Amino acid sequence: MIYPVFLDNRYYYDFMERAAKIGISCPILPGIMPITDFRKIKEFADFCHTTIPKAIQDKMEPILDDAEEMKKIGIYYAINQCQDLLKTV
Repeated sequence: MIYPVFLDNRYYYDFMERAAKIGISCPILPGIMPITDFRKIKEFADFCHTTIPKAIQDKMEPILDDAEEMKKIGIYYAINQCQDLLKTV
């Protein structure tokens, strides 16, 4: 199985398209990780060479010290991300 890391669904859709074109047929499952600590997610994204959408950065950076608000926004974003991914199932 392949578990790509992404915070922007467009990257997942593009990856799936490229994988299909070259004949990859194993399951490729998106893993959703709600953002509960933006500082840690930034480190993780850097490590994985993935990007964080500007809209998320703009919402998270002003609330770096408000853990509860960060959790709410992170869960909201994860729900929206899942809803978008489910449209393709």
